[in-house]
Amino acid sequence: MLGKKAENIFVLMPNILLLVGLYVICWLREDGFIWIYWAVLLWAFAAMGHPSPLNDEVELDRKRIPHWNCYVYPWALCFTLIPFKLMT
Repeated sequence: MLGKKAENIFVLMPNILLLVGLYVICWLREDGFIWIYWAVLLWAFAAMGHPSPLNDEVELDRKRIPHWNCYVYPWALCFTLIPFKLMT
């Protein structure tokens, strides 16, 4: 869906997750080590390089963009900084 831009996002995402983890730990004073775990895991995958799609010649047309929005927006609404908090 993103074409060549996907590689830039693939490299940038571990850094964003690390910053989110540090923000949750330092400023919110909560347990944000899950974000650091995901950042380290994504750094390992990013070191291998982003795989190229099998058929990158076909662009998203006007019929497929609404389908893409139906997947991206609900995913973004499910985002939370502190997904699990144990009650003590």
